[in-house]
Amino acid sequence: MRVKVKLLILMCVLFIMLPFSPTKSYGIETAVRDVEVTLQDYVVDRPVNYFIRFITSQTLLGGRDMITIKFPAEVNISENINRENISFNGFTTESIDYDENILKVLVPSGRSVQYGELVEIGIASAAIRNPRVAGDYSVSVYTSLDVREVQSRYFTITDYEYSDGVSKPTVKLEITEESDPPAYEIIFKTSLNGRLSGGTDKVMCEFAAGTGIPSSIDGRYITINGITLAGQIITPSGRTLALPLPLYLNIPAKGQVKINISYEAGLTRPANTYNTYNTLKVWTTVETRAITSFEYETTNSEGTDNQAVNFQVVLSPDGINVPAAYAMQIVSGYLTDSNADDYVSGFILSFPAGTGLPAVIATEHIKVNGTAVGGILSDPLKKEIIFTLPAAISLQQAINIQIDKAAGIINSAVAADYKMEIRPLSSPKSWTSSFFSIRPVSSVVTNPVVSTPVGTSPAKQIQLRINSSLAVIDGVSNTLDAMPVIVNDVTLVPLRFISTALGAKVDYVEAGKYASVEDSTKKIILWVDSRTAKINDEFQLMTQAAKIINDRLMVPLRFISENFGLTVSWNGATETVTIVQGQAAGDTTVTAEVVTQPVDTYPIGYKAYIKAENTYCNLRLGPGLNYTKTGEALPGEALTVLLEQEGWYRIRTTSQEEAWIAGWMVDIPRS
Repeated sequence: MRVKVKLLILMCVLFIMLPFSPTKSYGIETAVRDVEVTLQDYVVDRPVNYFIRFITSQTLLGGRDMITIKFPAEVNISENINRENISFNGFTTESIDYDENILKVLVPSGRSVQYGELVEIGIASAAIRNPRVAGDYSVSVYTSLDVREVQSRYFTITDYEYSDGVSKPTVKLEITEESDPPAYEIIFKTSLNGRLSGGTDKVMCEFAAGTGIPSSIDGRYITINGITLAGQIITPSGRTLALPLPLYLNIPAKGQVKINISYEAGLTRPANTYNTYNTLKVWTTVETRAITSFEYETTNSEGTDNQAVNFQVVLSPDGINVPAAYAMQIVSGYLTDSNADDYVSGFILSFPAGTGLPAVIATEHIKVNGTAVGGILSDPLKKEIIFTLPAAISLQQAINIQIDKAAGIINSAVAADYKMEIRPLSSPKSWTSSFFSIRPVSSVVTNPVVSTPVGTSPAKQIQLRINSSLAVIDGVSNTLDAMPVIVNDVTLVPLRFISTALGAKVDYVEAGKYASVEDSTKKIILWVDSRTAKINDEFQLMTQAAKIINDRLMVPLRFISENFGLTVSWNGATETVTIVQGQAAGDTTVTAEVVTQPVDTYPIGYKAYIKAENTYCNLRLGPGLNYTKTGEALPGEALTVLLEQEGWYRIRTTSQEEAWIAGWMVDIPRS
């Protein structure tokens, strides 16, 4: 009897202790708490990096325990997702399993997670993209120790790509038969500052290349928010329709705009793009940034479903952080713009964020339709390459652009899907490529930096004479290294002379066949044997191109001088040019003083601190979880931000070491 009583007491004690055990919970507790989702970007339909974090309430053993993440159906996950796309606390797992938005990740061998530790699972953007519909979303997480799942905090996906643009438009086409014109329905929202006033403001819609648009459209066939534009005759400008808001239709900030264009309006589908996906662009007189719509399908009567490839980019190799060759194919007519000429003398290529561009690219490394370009300007900060062509080409022909690997373009260090933009120099608009992928590999490449000479202080008055090497600068005679000449009634002077005349920084890049002239407020780019000039971010056409004469680069004197605020006068009798710094003689106009506000470089140069909820922050060799961990930063340490890239910061520690940290782990106060 005494033994039975003792046994009963022991069983009661064990039963009471079970719920409080910090080890395996036998299905009573969950091993997951405080689940949150952090995205690289919260815009609809974007391929972005996902990070799912939680605190574990149990010990998870490496090589044995599994973590399961259930995504909402709206999140688009590639069926080809593989373990290289997944990181577990910065390490690659040996095994994953994916099926219908449920992802299972095995804890890596030797990487067990103890009670109370943080778990972070990263998913590369090459394998996942945001929902197409704006809204609040969450994921659910559980482990192989659990019997119930834990829902994350909600994360919000927005359909506004920019603060100064409308929301990403959706487009529907109603097509009854292959030969019939389609009826369009275009829906978007104005932004927080995008209120539209009836009778004053307009909505602009630019349709896909190849869309047939009549010379005029009766407003009866178009409605905005159900109100007809009867009494209006809409006259297209190329592929763009400017639709005036009806007099009494005011659309509030963040208000919906629904445009219906009936088949009677006579718009036709792109003649050469049946069975494809297209986009259109929308902007307003208040929000002037053109926003590209979601792709809308144009099908024939059989309803086949193939992706349009109007502008395709192929990289070789396509690994991260490695030099690559670029091949770009653009279908004929895709870059046409009614506001510009059909013939173009050059292009601007905009590369994705994170791409490394060299400061100088030789002309032989870029070919258009098999011919080397005439001149190249590379802008590593803006991620742009501008190049001219030796002879203008028609935009109605197919265009093939080849960039050699030897050009020195370095792929982004972040594995993701990207797009490029191209803009003809004759057009104010740009066109976007289809997506291309950069995949994870390991390589580190640095880009060379090329400096340019600095000019002297500006002279007050300069006199030159054509075909004479003598110049009088502020009363002192000087000898030029080349004589000014007149070509097509335009005076050309040696480039280096501009440094003395303007006090400007000048440089000539032989490999790119261009010259730059720059002071504190303006920069001018001139290409050899091209009449195209770039002034800051605007392009102009000169009456005379820069030329190389007797091994000296000669540039148009008046064009450069007047763009820098100098006054140029010409005495035909003596063939003398006089340049006066500032106001012309006898000019009594007073120029107001311009005060330049300091540029806010935030967060560059500011101090970063570990967030209060974190006990430390990993330092890494590069901007991503796939880079090797080099150390840790502790709370209270002031880290100086040197560079920002894709949500990561390059920092300098108090011990003067440089490394990368994740942006979501730190606060960067402005004060």
